[in-house]
Amino acid sequence: MPVPDTSLADIAGKAGVSPEIISAMVVFVAPLLVSPLAAVWKRWRGTTGPDTRAVIKVLTALIVGVGGFALGLYGYDLRGIVNAIGAAVLAYLKTTGDYERDVNVRAKADRVSATRQASAAPVPGGDLEPATLADVEAELMRQTGEWPGIPGIDYDR
Repeated sequence: MPVPDTSLADIAGKAGVSPEIISAMVVFVAPLLVSPLAAVWKRWRGTTGPDTRAVIKVLTALIVGVGGFALGLYGYDLRGIVNAIGAAVLAYLKTTGDYERDVNVRAKADRVSATRQASAAPVPGGDLEPATLADVEAELMRQTGEWPGIPGIDYDR
């Protein structure tokens, strides 16, 4: 397949936008496309850890590197090839960083949740069920020795 004479990078260059600026924009936009696609793949194929990172690598290389070069975002010369490789590497780092951040946040949330559940006092009537009005009244009676109610009425008669 012959390479077109004019690329989007050439058109942008005539407008005063350098190919590196286009590469930087692609790096910032790519994770918005790669991350959801990787999440779909992860859910569909059940990948975890290193397998998910490999999926992110492949998607980033295909979308940012090959796709961007094929669309002419970087230009069809040596500078375009270097920009495509650089954009793919930076987009991969950004996407992987976002993935690692999400994994770490989820792991910390799970640890905090487990710690809170382990330290929570058991509630009468089941594990961490919400207290009923009868539970609150019984606890108030246990602590104060008085039954809550309308003042001035003797409930012991």
